[in-house]
Amino acid sequence: MQQPQDLRVIKTVCLQIGNGDDKLSQAEWHNFVVQMKALVDRHGTKLHFFGGAETWSTQQNVAFVFNIQDASTSKLKADVIQLRKQFLQESVAWMEGETLFL
Repeated sequence: MQQPQDLRVIKTVCLQIGNGDDKLSQAEWHNFVVQMKALVDRHGTKLHFFGGAETWSTQQNVAFVFNIQDASTSKLKADVIQLRKQFLQESVAWMEGETLFL
């Protein structure tokens, strides 16, 4: 179905990483976050949100919310998986959908 002229549809991703199992030291967590943000910056078209848990929280986690072009999605997913493995993380949460501007 074709969208009306006044509606715009953009693919949006929420990428979430964490260190709840404390496998990463503070320095390793820092490097993981910095390198993940670099991947998002390289592949995402616009970063809307980047943030994590309170600094005093026992859980370390970060979320990135960004727009991405379909052509970049597969490459970014592959790069995220490679980085996850490099930092010995079992998983990364990836949620994507269409954002509709009314």
